[in-house]
Amino acid sequence: MPTTATASSPPPAGTAKHGCLVGAVILGLLVTGGAVFAFQTWQSMAGGPVRSADDYRSRVRATKEAGMLAIRQLKPAPRLAGTLPGATLEGTADKEESSTSCVDDIGYDSGDVIRQQPVYSWDLEFKDRNAYGRAVQSLRRAWTARGLTVKSLPAREKGEPGGGPSGIRTTDEDGIDLVFGPDYYSGRLVVRADGGCVRHHG
Repeated sequence: MPTTATASSPPPAGTAKHGCLVGAVILGLLVTGGAVFAFQTWQSMAGGPVRSADDYRSRVRATKEAGMLAIRQLKPAPRLAGTLPGATLEGTADKEESSTSCVDDIGYDSGDVIRQQPVYSWDLEFKDRNAYGRAVQSLRRAWTARGLTVKSLPAREKGEPGGGPSGIRTTDEDGIDLVFGPDYYSGRLVVRADGGCVRHHG
């Protein structure tokens, strides 16, 4: 029996227009997404967004407060090394605002944009090695209770600065890095709070 070929009907005009519209929308989304990704990549390479001077001052304060909170959570409480009786955490913080990793090597910054990295540290003393160990565990428990991820810092070899005791570190809810343990260079027991590199208007 012969087969009769049947011509297919062309799609309705509305269907074709709808397909073109969908294609245009998808293309627009791809272009927009690509532009956003490119901008975010540029910002990352440049060192992050540029903050206001007030934002930077807030970051400095938050960094200092994060370090002081960590010290207050140490049990047993340490003594502030090299200070007189009555010295306060507020007044004894060692402040830094520069780092070799927080510089504009490529020339992204212009005008009044500068880079600073707020870092605070406190030299601490404990009665003995056992007291220090108990303080490490108390701070570990306090950080864990806040839902923070706590990492152990392995003990350095004896004979090196700070050789012997181990330490701990974490990153808090505001992205501030906190360390409790022997200082890498001096070997003294410290709490260190690092607010990270911030680009901001001067």
